[in-house]
Amino acid sequence: MENPFNITKAFNFNDEQINDYWVDLGDNGFHKIISPSSSMPLLILGGKGSGKTHIMRYHSYYLQKMRCTGNLLNHLSNDGYIGIYFTLSGLEASRFFNKDNIESNSKEKLLALFIYYMELWIAQKAIEIISDMAKSSPDAFKEKEICNSICDLFDENLNNAESFDDLFGQLSNFKKQVDIALNNYSFTASLNVKINISRGKLIFGIPQILVDKVKELKKCRVVYLMDELENLYPIHQKYIQTLLREQQHPVTFRVGARKYGVKTYSTFCGDEENKAGAEYTPIYLDNLLRGNDGYKEFATNLIIKRLIKAGFFLKTDVTLGDYFEQYSESVEEWMLKVISNSKELERKYFKKLRNKLEKAKKLFQEFSDNDIHTIINALRIDSNPLLEKVNIHLFYMAWSALGNNGSLVDEATKISKRCKSYLHNSDNDKNYKELKKHFKQDFIAQFCREYRQPERGYFDLETYIHMSQGLPRNLLMIFQKVYDWAIQNGEKPFMEGKISINSQSNGLANAADWFWTDARIHDGKDADRMESIQRLAELFREIRYSDKPVECSLCTFSFNKNECPREVFEIIDGSEKVSLLIEVPKGRPDKNSMRVDLRYQLNSMLATTWKLPIYRRADIRLSKSELMAIFKPTSGHDYLECKKKRLSKMMAPFKESEPTLFCD
Repeated sequence: MENPFNITKAFNFNDEQINDYWVDLGDNGFHKIISPSSSMPLLILGGKGSGKTHIMRYHSYYLQKMRCTGNLLNHLSNDGYIGIYFTLSGLEASRFFNKDNIESNSKEKLLALFIYYMELWIAQKAIEIISDMAKSSPDAFKEKEICNSICDLFDENLNNAESFDDLFGQLSNFKKQVDIALNNYSFTASLNVKINISRGKLIFGIPQILVDKVKELKKCRVVYLMDELENLYPIHQKYIQTLLREQQHPVTFRVGARKYGVKTYSTFCGDEENKAGAEYTPIYLDNLLRGNDGYKEFATNLIIKRLIKAGFFLKTDVTLGDYFEQYSESVEEWMLKVISNSKELERKYFKKLRNKLEKAKKLFQEFSDNDIHTIINALRIDSNPLLEKVNIHLFYMAWSALGNNGSLVDEATKISKRCKSYLHNSDNDKNYKELKKHFKQDFIAQFCREYRQPERGYFDLETYIHMSQGLPRNLLMIFQKVYDWAIQNGEKPFMEGKISINSQSNGLANAADWFWTDARIHDGKDADRMESIQRLAELFREIRYSDKPVECSLCTFSFNKNECPREVFEIIDGSEKVSLLIEVPKGRPDKNSMRVDLRYQLNSMLATTWKLPIYRRADIRLSKSELMAIFKPTSGHDYLECKKKRLSKMMAPFKESEPTLFCD
């Protein structure tokens, strides 16, 4: 059976598929977000795969018509809007961008032609929809009268247009004149095209005529659903911003763009900039999805809808998560089994500790071989490897605090007593209990690395949903890759048995690779962003697998924006705009002031690549020097030095070290 998750872009769906694969967010949630009947223009911003296109197309006229079960005009009137959807990439804006300066005033001519062409292009889409509505309700439309009114919008009278088809054809002829001039521009160095319409006349005029002439639509708003704003040059986006500013009843706009796609807010109205809350409202779609309580249900229904449409018969007595293999035994039982299968005489983490102690013995001569034996025996709980990891962590903490003073044997003995007390009653030592709870996933991750096991914390549906980070395409891609591996491994996903951990592990790795590649945009700063994110991820990884991690579930950092150099913040901000980083709402309050620092999490889609946690808990605060070392493109040597100094504080035998750049 064909992979039901192969198509991950709404662009590749026809109108019927857009409607069939639609999944809403809670109670009409997406309609409330896009609010198509509201007069306030919206900028719908989101990362790749956040669902902008699917949502905008779902609210377009042809989908409205598809959902209509009675009189079309009454249906549109009840909706309160008529959606005219188009992608701005269809304008082929590069044709209107002056690269060669063939004429001294060619920039102005090309801009004028772009505005003219866009008016004609959008007018055609509006007339096409009006014509389609008229066919369903011919008595409501006085076709000739409407056409004549539209002709009157032109600065110079058109030939008599008896029908919508005639009018559409005349607009096509005007567009062809522009196309011919542009196609021959390199040869003729001439752009002599007669512009026959004033700015905005058709875009605003045609909807006004429609609601004036068709009484059934008098209360309707005409919403232009403009997608892919990022495909326009700044000078062309300036025209879009001007339309938002000069908006006239009954028109409104919903403009979709990737987060990095808005290149200007300036307008032709005295170069005034549009302001959020005044001329438009910004909607950050992936942020809304991440913070929505209904996202988990939405994501689950999205997958189920795909499976059902592909012909899978899902069992009614199981949940979607039941189709994935999970570890059947407890963590402690699994760890014991892994240790038993390794057939090594000493557990790897104790062997590592022994080597650290022996190294310290050679350097400092503080204890004997018998002391080493006593320390390891004190920390050993043969029946519970997870508690052994807790004990070792506590021992490293004590060792680091002691420095060259105090008795490590005494510290190990104290930890042994704490562990036994915890085993007797977990509430006897609340700190021990909390440490185990908070660092549990990190201890398991360390164990997996030591015994070369797949990271155990990645395999369940809820984790996959969380990894998508408010970008539904990420989730679809995870399922696509996992499904492919299941088929390759001879499994029957969502039909018989469960998808193996092996298939899930390989699928997640492939999905992470796809995400890393897909996040690249060729804007001149791409290489710097990717290198910086690699450095950050490596730092998180080295801290997580150090002897004494400073924070649990570390995949987040914070910093004072006022101390952050502009070039560094541009890399961080650019990484957030392509979803490599996720800004954490509300930031991190500074303990010593009223300041709130910015806080960013590494996207969970990259967790499997660097074996990092999926869920964030703590963060590390980065100073100006740290930010420079990680995010400044030319700071390779500084980064290595900083990382080395930082980790020296977390790696036994904890020698005295010079101050680190990673301390404020």
